[in-house]
Amino acid sequence: MAGSEPLIPKHGGYRQLASQAKAFEDEGGFTERLYRVRRQRRRPS
Repeated sequence: MAGSEPLIPKHGGYRQLASQAKAFEDEGGFTERLYRVRRQRRRPS
C-alpha cells in the first residue's frame, strides 16, 4: 500500500465530492434511502 494520504481529487473533482457529501448529509446513505422508499411503498394509499 502507498502512504496514508487522503483521497482528494486533484482536478475539478472537488465540487463533485462536495456535492456528494452534501447529498449524503441531506438525504442519507444508500441504505437509508432504500429503507425510506420501501417504507413509503408499503403504506396503504
